[in-house]
Amino acid sequence: MAGSEVHDDAEKQRGRDPTPGARSKGTSSTRDPLKSLERRVSRMEVKLSEDVAVMEDLGANFTQIQGDVQSVAARMMSLEVGNEGLRDELMVLIKDTISTAMNDAIEVMKEAVAAEVTSLKEEVAELKSEVTLVKRVMANGPAIAQPASNMEIPRPKSFQGSRNARELENFLWSLEQYFGASGIRDECLFPIMVVTPVGVPPVVPGSTGTGHKTGVTPPV
Repeated sequence: MAGSEVHDDAEKQRGRDPTPGARSKGTSSTRDPLKSLERRVSRMEVKLSEDVAVMEDLGANFTQIQGDVQSVAARMMSLEVGNEGLRDELMVLIKDTISTAMNDAIEVMKEAVAAEVTSLKEEVAELKSEVTLVKRVMANGPAIAQPASNMEIPRPKSFQGSRNARELENFLWSLEQYFGASGIRDECLFPIMVVTPVGVPPVVPGSTGTGHKTGVTPPV
């Protein structure tokens, strides 16, 4: 389908351009649910097309049976008058046989359609739940994202009896930048500590600038 091809192209582009970003992470977090929705919709379309084909075949068979009945009836009517008793018995036998065959075919069709309807109802219920999940993800953004593959995980320097305050703040700032590039923006994980790298003046809340608002003031 066209939607599946577009999705494959998007996956290839994402593989060629590994640059992380909060917006791209939000989009990639919805790819799996959307891909699942596309697969389910495709299966539903296939089932519906198969049901339509079965109904068309049954209609053609009924039309053929009706033509055969009319042909047999015309031949029975052409029999001589002296064979009216035999003709009537044959007509009754043919009608009973055709009626039984048609009723059996209708019952089989009803069972098949009922099974397909039940399956489609289950698919629709699952699709509704997945659509609700996708809406929540798109509205709230990704809660958990995979770490950026092209960024090195920040590590503190080895402890040598004392810690330098600037080195500690620089490490915390690098860690915050790493999580930000990974798409992790949970206030529960970072409730207060949003630090500014050493050498960049902190921004006072309500003012403008390129720094970050911080609850930890870097050393002068």
